[in-house]
Amino acid sequence: MILSHLSGLNTPVVKALLSGVVLSIAQIELKIATTRLGETIQLFGSSSHFSMNMRIWHGILFIIFAATGVILWITALRHSELSRIYWTTAICYLVVPLASSYVLGDLIESKNIIGYIFITIGLFLANHR
Repeated sequence: MILSHLSGLNTPVVKALLSGVVLSIAQIELKIATTRLGETIQLFGSSSHFSMNMRIWHGILFIIFAATGVILWITALRHSELSRIYWTTAICYLVVPLASSYVLGDLIESKNIIGYIFITIGLFLANHR
């Protein structure tokens, strides 16, 4: 019975949306690996060796998330027309800023929130058939 409910999660649109979310997480990992991690670790007085090891791990996580996102996208493309799923790439414009605010402490201003609302409305309109 549970499997019948999960079958709807195997659609090209769901895979494309998951691809966008996973690729967004990859961007956060890349940001941590290249800049923010060193700043964060410096606050705790850790050694540069530890900082470099953590950068490598976040770099590896970036590669894993990026590869997973690309595989999900390719799988979605194989089973759908590009024009029917391309709108899902806009999910990155929501996930990256929200995740960077939560994980990295980036500031989200009120004008940004208004823009995110418009993006969300656009996503719903683009998906409506």
